[in-house]
Amino acid sequence: MTFEVSSARAVNLSDMIQRDIQQRGLRTGDRYLTTEEVAQVLGVAKGTANKALQHLARRQVLVRNRKLGTFIGERAVTDAPQIALDVVHLLVHRSYFIAERSRIHQIITGLVEEMGDVATQITFVPEDQGQRFVQRLIRNMQGQAIRAAFVLAVKSAEIQVIFQNLELPAVVLGTPYPGRRTLTSLDLDQHQVGRLVIDYVLSQGRQRIAVLLRDQRGLGDDHMLDEITSAVMRSDLAPGALKVRSVPMNKELAEMAVRRLFAEGDAPTAVICRTRIALDCLLEMKHRGEIPGDVLVVSGEPVVDNAPARHVPHIRPCISLVEEGRRLAHLLLDAEQRPEEPTHVLLEPRLYLTSDE
Repeated sequence: MTFEVSSARAVNLSDMIQRDIQQRGLRTGDRYLTTEEVAQVLGVAKGTANKALQHLARRQVLVRNRKLGTFIGERAVTDAPQIALDVVHLLVHRSYFIAERSRIHQIITGLVEEMGDVATQITFVPEDQGQRFVQRLIRNMQGQAIRAAFVLAVKSAEIQVIFQNLELPAVVLGTPYPGRRTLTSLDLDQHQVGRLVIDYVLSQGRQRIAVLLRDQRGLGDDHMLDEITSAVMRSDLAPGALKVRSVPMNKELAEMAVRRLFAEGDAPTAVICRTRIALDCLLEMKHRGEIPGDVLVVSGEPVVDNAPARHVPHIRPCISLVEEGRRLAHLLLDAEQRPEEPTHVLLEPRLYLTSDE
Protein backbone atom coordinates (compact mmCIF):
# COMPACT_ATOMS: atom_id res chain seq x y z
CA MET A 1 0.00 0.00 0.00
CA THR A 2 1.11 3.58 -0.64
CA PHE A 3 0.48 6.41 1.78
CA GLU A 4 0.91 10.16 1.78
CA VAL A 5 3.19 11.61 4.44
CA SER A 6 0.22 12.52 6.68
CA SER A 7 -0.99 8.92 6.95
CA ALA A 8 -1.04 7.57 10.50
CA ARG A 9 0.03 4.11 9.38
CA ALA A 10 2.79 5.37 7.12
CA VAL A 11 4.59 7.33 9.83
CA ASN A 12 3.36 5.18 12.71
CA LEU A 13 2.32 8.22 14.67
CA SER A 14 1.33 6.25 17.75
CA ASP A 15 4.83 4.77 18.00
CA MET A 16 6.35 8.21 17.45
CA ILE A 17 4.31 9.62 20.33
CA GLN A 18 5.33 6.76 22.61
CA ARG A 19 9.01 7.27 21.81
CA ASP A 20 8.58 10.99 22.44
CA ILE A 21 7.12 10.20 25.88
CA GLN A 22 10.02 7.85 26.60
CA GLN A 23 12.75 10.22 25.39
CA ARG A 24 11.35 13.12 27.43
CA GLY A 25 11.21 10.97 30.56
CA LEU A 26 7.52 11.67 31.19
CA ARG A 27 5.80 9.79 34.01
CA THR A 28 2.26 8.67 34.73
CA GLY A 29 0.11 11.73 35.38
CA ASP A 30 2.37 14.21 33.55
CA ARG A 31 0.66 16.51 31.07
CA TYR A 32 1.15 15.74 27.38
CA LEU A 33 0.71 17.72 24.15
CA THR A 34 -2.67 18.78 22.81
CA THR A 35 -3.96 17.55 19.47
CA GLU A 36 -2.92 20.82 17.85
CA GLU A 37 0.58 20.60 19.36
CA VAL A 38 1.06 16.98 18.23
CA ALA A 39 -0.02 17.94 14.71
CA GLN A 40 2.40 20.87 14.62
CA VAL A 41 5.39 19.10 16.18
CA LEU A 42 5.09 15.91 14.12
CA GLY A 43 3.97 17.60 10.90
CA VAL A 44 0.64 15.81 10.39
CA ALA A 45 -3.01 16.83 10.01
CA LYS A 46 -5.05 17.46 13.17
CA GLY A 47 -7.39 14.60 12.27
CA THR A 48 -4.46 12.20 12.02
CA ALA A 49 -3.04 13.41 15.34
CA ASN A 50 -6.44 13.02 17.02
CA LYS A 51 -6.83 9.42 15.78
CA ALA A 52 -3.37 8.52 17.11
CA LEU A 53 -4.14 10.05 20.51
CA GLN A 54 -7.47 8.20 20.63
CA HIS A 55 -5.68 4.94 19.82
CA LEU A 56 -3.21 5.48 22.66
CA ALA A 57 -5.99 6.43 25.05
CA ARG A 58 -7.75 3.11 24.33
CA ARG A 59 -4.48 1.34 25.21
CA GLN A 60 -4.16 3.41 28.44
CA VAL A 61 -0.91 4.92 27.25
CA LEU A 62 -2.64 8.30 27.48
CA VAL A 63 -5.57 9.64 29.47
CA ARG A 64 -7.70 12.29 27.72
CA ASN A 65 -10.04 14.69 29.45
CA ARG A 66 -11.95 17.29 27.41
CA LYS A 67 -11.69 19.94 30.11
CA LEU A 68 -8.28 19.17 31.64
CA GLY A 69 -6.29 17.96 28.62
CA THR A 70 -4.12 14.91 27.83
CA PHE A 71 -1.98 13.12 30.43
CA ILE A 72 0.45 10.21 30.52
CA GLY A 73 -1.29 6.90 31.33
CA GLU A 74 -0.17 3.89 33.34
CA ARG A 75 0.98 1.82 30.34
CA ALA A 76 3.06 4.51 28.65
CA VAL A 77 6.40 2.99 29.64
CA THR A 78 5.54 -0.73 29.64
CA ASP A 79 3.94 -0.45 26.20
CA ALA A 80 6.72 1.61 24.63
CA PRO A 81 8.06 0.04 21.41
CA GLN A 82 11.41 -1.66 21.90
CA ILE A 83 14.38 -1.30 19.56
CA ALA A 84 15.85 -4.77 18.97
CA LEU A 85 18.70 -3.72 16.68
CA ASP A 86 22.45 -3.34 17.09
CA VAL A 87 23.35 -1.45 13.92
CA VAL A 88 21.84 0.26 10.89
CA HIS A 89 23.85 0.12 7.66
CA LEU A 90 23.22 2.82 5.10
CA LEU A 91 24.29 1.21 1.81
CA VAL A 92 25.43 3.77 -0.76
CA HIS A 93 27.86 4.12 -3.64
CA ARG A 94 30.85 6.29 -2.75
CA SER A 95 30.35 8.56 -5.78
CA TYR A 96 26.74 9.25 -4.79
CA PHE A 97 27.74 9.95 -1.19
CA ILE A 98 30.40 12.45 -2.26
CA ALA A 99 27.94 14.28 -4.50
CA GLU A 100 25.10 14.28 -1.94
CA ARG A 101 27.08 14.39 1.32
CA SER A 102 25.18 17.29 2.92
CA ARG A 103 21.80 15.77 2.19
CA ILE A 104 22.77 12.32 3.49
CA HIS A 105 24.27 13.76 6.69
CA GLN A 106 21.03 15.57 7.52
CA ILE A 107 18.97 12.42 6.96
CA ILE A 108 21.38 10.45 9.17
CA THR A 109 21.06 13.11 11.88
CA GLY A 110 17.33 12.47 12.13
CA LEU A 111 17.86 8.71 11.95
CA VAL A 112 20.36 8.77 14.84
CA GLU A 113 18.10 10.98 16.97
CA GLU A 114 15.31 8.40 16.75
CA MET A 115 17.37 5.20 16.98
CA GLY A 116 18.96 6.02 20.32
CA ASP A 117 21.85 3.66 21.12
CA VAL A 118 21.65 1.79 17.81
CA ALA A 119 24.89 2.30 15.86
CA THR A 120 24.56 3.89 12.42
CA GLN A 121 27.16 3.11 9.78
CA ILE A 122 27.63 4.41 6.24
CA THR A 123 28.71 1.40 4.16
CA PHE A 124 30.13 2.04 0.69
CA VAL A 125 29.01 -0.55 -1.84
CA PRO A 126 31.38 -1.00 -4.81
CA GLU A 127 29.76 -0.17 -8.12
CA ASP A 128 31.17 -3.42 -9.50
CA GLN A 129 30.41 -6.66 -7.68
CA GLY A 130 27.91 -4.89 -5.43
CA GLN A 131 25.80 -8.02 -4.98
CA ARG A 132 28.70 -10.09 -3.72
CA PHE A 133 29.77 -7.34 -1.34
CA VAL A 134 26.29 -7.09 0.18
CA GLN A 135 25.91 -10.86 0.47
CA ARG A 136 29.27 -11.06 2.26
CA LEU A 137 28.27 -8.21 4.60
CA ILE A 138 25.04 -9.99 5.51
CA ARG A 139 26.84 -13.29 6.16
CA ASN A 140 29.28 -11.51 8.47
CA MET A 141 26.42 -9.88 10.39
CA GLN A 142 24.62 -13.19 10.77
CA GLY A 143 27.78 -15.06 11.70
CA GLN A 144 28.44 -12.63 14.55
CA ALA A 145 24.77 -12.64 15.65
CA ILE A 146 24.58 -8.90 15.01
CA ARG A 147 21.02 -7.63 14.67
CA ALA A 148 21.21 -5.32 11.68
CA ALA A 149 18.82 -3.26 9.59
CA PHE A 150 19.61 -1.67 6.24
CA VAL A 151 18.85 1.54 4.36
CA LEU A 152 19.20 0.93 0.63
CA ALA A 153 20.39 4.15 -1.02
CA VAL A 154 21.94 2.18 -3.90
CA LYS A 155 19.99 2.08 -7.16
CA SER A 156 20.25 -1.64 -7.74
CA ALA A 157 17.40 -4.02 -8.49
CA GLU A 158 19.72 -6.96 -7.76
CA ILE A 159 20.51 -5.72 -4.25
CA GLN A 160 16.82 -5.14 -3.59
CA VAL A 161 16.21 -8.78 -4.58
CA ILE A 162 18.71 -9.94 -1.94
CA PHE A 163 16.86 -8.20 0.88
CA GLN A 164 13.47 -9.23 -0.41
CA ASN A 165 14.46 -12.91 -0.55
CA LEU A 166 16.18 -12.94 2.85
CA GLU A 167 13.37 -10.97 4.52
CA LEU A 168 15.84 -8.76 6.38
CA PRO A 169 14.66 -5.43 7.84
CA ALA A 170 15.39 -2.90 5.11
CA VAL A 171 14.00 0.34 3.73
CA VAL A 172 14.60 1.52 0.17
CA LEU A 173 15.55 5.22 0.23
CA GLY A 174 14.01 5.80 -3.17
CA THR A 175 11.54 3.99 -5.42
CA PRO A 176 11.52 0.16 -5.35
CA TYR A 177 11.84 -1.57 -8.68
CA PRO A 178 8.82 -3.46 -10.06
CA GLY A 179 8.35 -6.73 -8.21
CA ARG A 180 10.15 -5.39 -5.12
CA ARG A 181 7.09 -3.85 -3.46
CA THR A 182 7.46 -6.18 -0.49
CA LEU A 183 10.29 -3.88 0.63
CA THR A 184 9.34 -0.80 2.65
CA SER A 185 10.30 2.46 0.96
CA LEU A 186 10.57 6.21 1.50
CA ASP A 187 10.80 8.64 -1.40
CA LEU A 188 9.63 11.91 -2.81
CA ASP A 189 6.66 11.64 -5.14
CA GLN A 190 8.79 11.63 -8.28
CA HIS A 191 5.83 12.05 -10.63
CA GLN A 192 5.02 15.29 -8.83
CA VAL A 193 8.68 16.34 -8.94
CA GLY A 194 8.59 16.02 -12.72
CA ARG A 195 5.37 18.02 -12.99
CA LEU A 196 6.68 20.81 -10.75
CA VAL A 197 9.98 21.35 -12.56
CA ILE A 198 8.64 21.16 -16.12
CA ASP A 199 5.64 23.38 -15.38
CA TYR A 200 8.00 26.02 -14.02
CA VAL A 201 10.39 25.78 -16.99
CA LEU A 202 7.53 26.05 -19.50
CA SER A 203 6.04 28.97 -17.58
CA GLN A 204 9.32 30.83 -18.19
CA GLY A 205 8.89 30.47 -21.94
CA ARG A 206 11.90 28.22 -22.52
CA GLN A 207 11.86 26.49 -25.90
CA ARG A 208 14.79 24.05 -25.67
CA ILE A 209 15.11 21.93 -22.55
CA ALA A 210 17.77 19.48 -21.37
CA VAL A 211 17.47 16.99 -18.52
CA LEU A 212 20.71 15.81 -16.90
CA LEU A 213 20.42 12.48 -15.08
CA ARG A 214 22.93 10.42 -13.10
CA ASP A 215 24.67 7.74 -15.13
CA GLN A 216 23.14 5.22 -12.71
CA ARG A 217 19.48 6.12 -12.85
CA GLY A 218 16.69 4.51 -10.90
CA LEU A 219 12.95 4.06 -11.25
CA GLY A 220 12.31 7.42 -9.57
CA ASP A 221 14.32 9.12 -12.32
CA ASP A 222 12.11 7.40 -14.90
CA HIS A 223 8.94 8.58 -13.13
CA MET A 224 10.18 12.16 -13.14
CA LEU A 225 11.25 11.92 -16.77
CA ASP A 226 7.87 10.47 -17.80
CA GLU A 227 6.11 13.58 -16.51
CA ILE A 228 8.59 15.93 -18.19
CA THR A 229 8.29 14.11 -21.52
CA SER A 230 4.48 14.09 -21.39
CA ALA A 231 4.33 17.81 -20.67
CA VAL A 232 6.71 18.64 -23.52
CA MET A 233 4.70 16.49 -25.93
CA ARG A 234 1.49 18.30 -24.93
CA SER A 235 3.12 21.70 -25.42
CA ASP A 236 3.67 23.57 -28.67
CA LEU A 237 7.44 23.12 -28.54
CA ALA A 238 9.21 22.01 -31.70
CA PRO A 239 10.20 18.35 -32.22
CA GLY A 240 13.55 17.70 -30.60
CA ALA A 241 13.00 20.41 -27.99
CA LEU A 242 13.81 17.96 -25.19
CA LYS A 243 17.25 16.39 -24.74
CA VAL A 244 18.07 13.81 -22.05
CA ARG A 245 21.66 13.10 -21.04
CA SER A 246 23.31 10.84 -18.45
CA VAL A 247 26.16 12.53 -16.60
CA PRO A 248 28.99 10.65 -14.82
CA MET A 249 29.41 11.15 -11.07
CA ASN A 250 32.83 12.70 -11.66
CA LYS A 251 33.39 16.46 -11.90
CA GLU A 252 35.84 16.43 -14.79
CA LEU A 253 33.71 14.05 -16.85
CA ALA A 254 30.56 15.95 -15.93
CA GLU A 255 32.07 19.21 -17.23
CA MET A 256 32.94 17.47 -20.50
CA ALA A 257 29.36 16.23 -20.82
CA VAL A 258 27.97 19.74 -20.22
CA ARG A 259 30.36 21.25 -22.78
CA ARG A 260 29.29 18.70 -25.40
CA LEU A 261 25.66 19.50 -24.69
CA PHE A 262 26.12 23.21 -25.31
CA ALA A 263 28.38 22.64 -28.32
CA GLU A 264 25.54 20.86 -30.14
CA GLY A 265 23.19 22.73 -32.42
CA ASP A 266 20.10 24.15 -30.71
CA ALA A 267 21.77 24.37 -27.29
CA PRO A 268 19.29 24.29 -24.41
CA THR A 269 17.85 27.45 -22.91
CA ALA A 270 16.85 25.55 -19.73
CA VAL A 271 18.49 22.64 -17.91
CA ILE A 272 16.82 20.43 -15.30
CA CYS A 273 19.51 18.78 -13.16
CA ARG A 274 19.01 15.50 -11.36
CA THR A 275 22.61 15.30 -10.15
CA ARG A 276 24.44 17.70 -7.84
CA ILE A 277 27.72 17.33 -9.71
CA ALA A 278 26.12 18.46 -12.97
CA LEU A 279 24.35 21.30 -11.16
CA ASP A 280 27.59 22.63 -9.67
CA CYS A 281 29.36 22.31 -13.04
CA LEU A 282 26.64 24.29 -14.80
CA LEU A 283 26.77 27.12 -12.28
CA GLU A 284 30.56 27.30 -12.34
CA MET A 285 30.60 27.33 -16.15
CA LYS A 286 27.96 30.06 -16.23
CA HIS A 287 30.06 32.11 -13.81
CA ARG A 288 33.14 31.66 -16.03
CA GLY A 289 31.16 32.63 -19.12
CA GLU A 290 31.60 29.23 -20.77
CA ILE A 291 27.85 28.82 -21.30
CA PRO A 292 25.22 31.55 -21.78
CA GLY A 293 24.40 33.44 -18.62
CA ASP A 294 20.67 33.45 -19.34
CA VAL A 295 20.34 29.65 -19.29
CA LEU A 296 17.68 28.69 -16.74
CA VAL A 297 18.96 26.04 -14.32
CA VAL A 298 16.53 24.09 -12.13
CA SER A 299 17.37 21.33 -9.65
CA GLY A 300 15.12 18.28 -9.53
CA GLU A 301 16.78 17.27 -6.24
CA PRO A 302 16.96 18.97 -2.82
CA VAL A 303 19.77 21.51 -2.31
CA VAL A 304 20.64 21.65 1.37
CA ASP A 305 23.88 23.61 1.80
CA ASN A 306 24.83 27.25 1.35
CA ALA A 307 26.62 26.85 -1.98
CA PRO A 308 25.53 28.91 -5.04
CA ALA A 309 23.29 26.01 -6.05
CA ARG A 310 20.97 26.99 -3.18
CA HIS A 311 19.91 30.07 -5.16
CA VAL A 312 18.50 28.21 -8.16
CA PRO A 313 14.92 26.91 -8.24
CA HIS A 314 15.04 23.54 -6.52
CA ILE A 315 12.91 20.75 -5.13
CA ARG A 316 12.57 20.07 -1.42
CA PRO A 317 10.36 17.65 0.51
CA CYS A 318 7.49 19.11 2.52
CA ILE A 319 9.42 18.25 5.70
CA SER A 320 13.05 18.86 6.65
CA LEU A 321 15.68 16.28 5.77
CA VAL A 322 16.28 15.71 9.49
CA GLU A 323 12.58 14.91 9.89
CA GLU A 324 12.86 12.64 6.85
CA GLY A 325 15.57 10.76 8.76
CA ARG A 326 13.24 10.41 11.73
CA ARG A 327 10.53 8.99 9.50
CA LEU A 328 13.10 6.61 8.06
CA ALA A 329 13.93 5.37 11.57
CA HIS A 330 10.28 4.53 12.26
CA LEU A 331 9.99 2.69 8.97
CA LEU A 332 13.09 0.65 9.82
CA LEU A 333 11.63 -0.34 13.17
CA ASP A 334 8.38 -1.28 11.46
CA ALA A 335 10.27 -3.39 8.93
CA GLU A 336 12.03 -5.15 11.81
CA GLN A 337 8.88 -5.71 13.90
CA ARG A 338 6.28 -6.21 11.14
CA PRO A 339 8.11 -7.45 8.02
CA GLU A 340 4.88 -8.82 6.54
CA GLU A 341 3.41 -5.30 6.28
CA PRO A 342 5.64 -3.23 3.97
CA THR A 343 4.87 0.48 3.85
CA HIS A 344 5.52 2.87 0.97
CA VAL A 345 5.72 6.51 2.00
CA LEU A 346 5.61 9.26 -0.62
CA LEU A 347 6.71 12.69 0.59
CA GLU A 348 5.12 15.67 -1.10
CA PRO A 349 7.70 17.75 -3.00
CA ARG A 350 7.67 21.53 -3.32
CA LEU A 351 9.50 23.82 -5.71
CA TYR A 352 11.41 26.68 -4.06
CA LEU A 353 12.47 29.54 -6.29
CA THR A 354 15.03 31.00 -3.85
CA SER A 355 16.91 29.81 -0.79
CA ASP A 356 14.90 32.14 1.43
CA GLU A 357 11.45 30.66 0.75
